[in-house]
Amino acid sequence: MGSEGLRLRIYINKHKKMIIAPDYNDRYGGISNTTIQLRTGKLTEAIEQEVGEAILDIIKKYEPIFDTPIIDDLFREKEQAIRKMVDYDTALTEMVEVEDENY
Repeated sequence: MGSEGLRLRIYINKHKKMIIAPDYNDRYGGISNTTIQLRTGKLTEAIEQEVGEAILDIIKKYEPIFDTPIIDDLFREKEQAIRKMVDYDTALTEMVEVEDENY
């Protein structure tokens, strides 16, 4: 079974915790150009709770595979790369903002 249309951003933080962030524009279920929104109430709260519990179950299932020293190494390398990163935006701005009679 494919996941056409399902776009989740899945992150691992430096504490090896999984974060699942659905795309803001994602919609699940029937697609229609004419809809009526169900306002917040007992039913919507029950659905939201059930969806939240399902997501937590998924996180509990897959999060342990990231509990490895390799993750620590990756974050260490990423932090070093960020510290060494050149601010290209500032460099470009300074390069073109030099006083020049041509402009």
